[in-house]
Amino acid sequence: MPAPANSAPPPSAPAALLTLALRAADGVAFKYGYVDLPARLIDLMRSAAQLAEDPLLLAAVAYVRTETFFATGHLTPPPAPSNSRRPRTRRWHRLVLGPSCGSSRAAAGI
Repeated sequence: MPAPANSAPPPSAPAALLTLALRAADGVAFKYGYVDLPARLIDLMRSAAQLAEDPLLLAAVAYVRTETFFATGHLTPPPAPSNSRRPRTRRWHRLVLGPSCGSSRAAAGI
């Protein structure tokens, strides 16, 4: 039985259409060499796909995001922040095992 003519589309339909329109804009922007614009469009696509509550749209957005990383060659993880601290494993070993932990003198039995 067809839906009545005066029925409104489900509330997720505009969000799904917006996601598809943003996907098309992303493709055009990437084709014409706008490298920064696709990142913003993908972020908007993700927000619209979440509003649409469609798992297939969310998967498509994830695919497009991954595709962008492969196309631009940015496959390495970003560097750690300069103020990040190294793990304290060596210091912990010295506290637990004593100051001679790992030294050549301890290995030689001196």
